[in-house]
Amino acid sequence: MRRWGKILAVVLLVLGGLEIAWIIAANRYLENQEFKDLLQKGGTRFAYEKASSYLPGHIHVKGLTFEDERTRMELPEARLQISLLALAGKRIIIWSANGRGGSLAFQPGEPSAEGDAGADRGTPPPTSDTEDRSWPVYFQELTFRNLQSLKVGAFAAQGSIDVSAELQIAAEDKVRIRDGTLELRQVQTHWKEQKLAHIEKLEGRFELDPFRAKDELLRKLSLDLRGQAELEQGEVLQSFIVDAPWLRIKGLNLQSSGRIVLNQGQLGPATELVFESPHMETELWKETVRGLGKLTLAVDDRVQLELSIPAFSIDHEANGHRDVSGRDLNLKLVADDRDVLSRDRAWHAALVLPESTVHDLRYFNHFLPKGLGFEFRSGEGKVALHLDSANTQGNFIRVDAPAALVSYENRDFYGSIHQELNIATIDFVQEGFTVPTGLLKLNVRPGGKDSQEEPWVGQLQLQQGRVQVTPSRFEGTFQLHAADLRPILWIFDPKSKLPDWSRKLFRDDKLEAQFHLKADESSYAIDHFKAETSDLKLEAWYQGTPEHKRGKLFLRYGSLTAGIGVQDDDYKLQLLSSREWFQNRQ
Repeated sequence: MRRWGKILAVVLLVLGGLEIAWIIAANRYLENQEFKDLLQKGGTRFAYEKASSYLPGHIHVKGLTFEDERTRMELPEARLQISLLALAGKRIIIWSANGRGGSLAFQPGEPSAEGDAGADRGTPPPTSDTEDRSWPVYFQELTFRNLQSLKVGAFAAQGSIDVSAELQIAAEDKVRIRDGTLELRQVQTHWKEQKLAHIEKLEGRFELDPFRAKDELLRKLSLDLRGQAELEQGEVLQSFIVDAPWLRIKGLNLQSSGRIVLNQGQLGPATELVFESPHMETELWKETVRGLGKLTLAVDDRVQLELSIPAFSIDHEANGHRDVSGRDLNLKLVADDRDVLSRDRAWHAALVLPESTVHDLRYFNHFLPKGLGFEFRSGEGKVALHLDSANTQGNFIRVDAPAALVSYENRDFYGSIHQELNIATIDFVQEGFTVPTGLLKLNVRPGGKDSQEEPWVGQLQLQQGRVQVTPSRFEGTFQLHAADLRPILWIFDPKSKLPDWSRKLFRDDKLEAQFHLKADESSYAIDHFKAETSDLKLEAWYQGTPEHKRGKLFLRYGSLTAGIGVQDDDYKLQLLSSREWFQNRQ
């Protein structure tokens, strides 16, 4: 027993001596200025204000700074566990680092256009044996508590941040993170120096596959985060998810909550985020929609976005006042592409607008081709629509205006207007629709509300049409059924140059006609106009712009024929060889 006691005493004395030697040598070495200067040479710098060690491999550091080409870490105080064997090889391997407070910044850099050939461009260049160079530094596991600042590329966060991860940062310009955990509490975030969100709480896990400057960061990142935040700039959603060019989320202070899962740049199936605001502001085809709204993002095998606004108003940018108000506006978007960096998703969209009030019918004018010469002057109406790009049936746009004042070719009309377009194919990107059928009913009094002239009643049935919103354009073939032919006189004979016998026929006989109409922002044209009553046959063509108009009308009554030509404000009556004259479009 005495022998083993002596052996134990010797071991303890040796260990104690080694411990004392370590304390003396390590602390002197750590405070040696030449050693400190060595760590700050070259592309990788490792600096500290004060360091001490009482156990081999364990160091207590104050004022720690680590910086390389893309990473900067500052910790007021940290405890490090290092590899002693690596020091012999002039390397610093930090098995673990625990810090409190401070900041961490990581700049991913631009993906290299050189491919793999540029992969090692962050590696320090070869040096001679006699040239001074810094010791490379390698981190394995980092734990930060109450970190005050975190910056990754254009993203920055300030607040209370806890990060724990198995982190490898090496001089070969490579970063890898495994088993990372993240918790943020009351953190203010910025994106490209603009306020992004105030995070109440966010927690979860993350990993980063081996990453170099040539790589796209989001292609290497995987995460699973849950939390609540106040998104201060709705536009940021355009940068990541909502890439439809005709939809912009512009609202401020969106309350958000839920879970986001990202797997190497792909949105994960468990992702579900909700954004709500009492003052959500959304832009649909340049129409500003405001109201209490909710935007939901859900991912299964597809990306699904749903915007619902229970009570809304629409303000057109041209006049700035409320034009439309209603309830239960709903927009659904579905895409197969789950790539968070995608900018050309093929969205299927469904927009539902239940019957809503149009407070000023002039709102519709910016949807109409200006070259048509038709515009709303005043009145109130109703509008409803159902548009689903995934279906070719059940889509419609309906407008009712029971007391509308409109103008056509500088002539006022007052009365009721009903329009319904049945939509087949829908292209939301090009803002275009094919319209296989449609109906326009008119019961209007020429001359305005107080006019003594008899109302004109008619309906136009659209047989095949195409509508484009921006720029405004329309083309279609119509069948016209009317109580009389007076609209033809309003266009071709406003100065009463036709003989009385022919003008009387226009007022007393019902009309059925067909024609092709084409209109855009600068002009419109009526072609292949053919009409027939019990006694009268008509043919006509007409072309108009805001500044000029021209056209010809040919009529036959028994053996009698006549024609009239329009050239701006000049109206010419043609009685001789009127058929040949009509066929000549010069």
